[in-house]
Formats: sequence, structure tokens, C-alpha cells
Amino acid sequence: YHATVRVVREEGNTVGTALWGSVAECQKVCDEMSGCSSFAYGFGTCYFKDRCISSSDPLVEPNAPHAMWKTYYKPCEATAAELQSSYHATVRVVREEGNTVGTALWGSVAECQKVCDEMSGCSSFAY
Repeated sequence: YHATVRVVREEGNTVGTALWGSVAECQKVCDEMSGCSSFAYGFGTCYFKDRCISSSDPLVEPNAPHAMWKTYYKPCEATAAELQSSYHATVRVVREEGNTVGTALWGSVAECQKVCDEMSGCSSFAY
């Protein structure tokens, strides 16, 4: 996750709220929540959002009432060419793979990459 200095102006739609927790806990909840791409965090509260945020998005003004909040976001989706080059292989499967978001029992590595790219919540796969 990346963080902004202040919350972004256009956050997107709220897909959930947690009235507790640390930034790390909110990241975990966002990772497991369908449709969550970012969240606003302040005072132990997370507002989960569906909008893909980039580092160039405008922020609220420093004197805005909620300027002390930050937006935490996953990088936006890349182009197909960028996605193809962004995959890296490990020698063995990693110990902590995360939660399973789907299964494909067929295909090449390239086909698995395409399925993962199109699947909400998929950020890696074992082949």
C-alpha cells in the first residue's frame, strides 16, 4: 500500500467501514473485501473505498476539516504489457501465500496471469 499526505478529494464509493484498528489491520480487511481498492484512515477508523487512487490524485486542502486523514491505496491496474513484465517467479511456493480467491485447473503460466489479472483480489498465483 501507498499513503497520501492527506486524504484525496475524490475517494470513490464506500464499500465498508471499520470503527477500529490499525493501518495494518485495515489493509488486511481491504485485501479481503471484494471491491476495496483504497481506504481513508484516521483516528483508528477505516472507510473502505472502491476507487483506484494514484499518486497524482488531488488532495484535500491542508485546512480542510478532514485533512489529518490519509488515503491508503493499492497501485492502480497496469496495462497488459506492464502486467506481463510485473510477474516474478520464486524457486518454491512462498510459505504465506495469502487467501485463495479462485482456482483454475488448466492453462499455461501466461493464461494463469491473465486469469489473475482479471480476477478481483488476485495479486499472485501458484503454478
